[in-house]
Amino acid sequence: MAKNKKTKKKKPAPKPKAKRESGATPKAAADSGAKLSVASDVKPKGKDNKKDKAKTSQSVGIGERIKRIPSFLRDVRGEMKRVTWPGRKQLLASTSAVLVAIVVLGLYIGLLDWGFRSIAGALNI
Repeated sequence: MAKNKKTKKKKPAPKPKAKRESGATPKAAADSGAKLSVASDVKPKGKDNKKDKAKTSQSVGIGERIKRIPSFLRDVRGEMKRVTWPGRKQLLASTSAVLVAIVVLGLYIGLLDWGFRSIAGALNI
């Protein structure tokens, strides 16, 4: 009998720790005059960020946008190569499921329509 070999899962590489400009502690960094980012340095999410994005997208002229088209198309082509396309069997199964759902829902809506028309006709509405 063959024994199953267990493969060891590789541990993900540790994330690098953020480096301070100087010193090992925040106090040492503050004493040396190095700037640490604090919550007051960060812009809050909201309208201000949206305005900044709107300004940058409006500041780009039509000529610059036209120059970006080839780069955009190269990026699209690269992304399309990375797509995992369904196989024929999966494609046919998915298409069949969609068609069956369309027929079932069509019959259901048709029956509801017929029922409401019958009721409306009996009430002379």
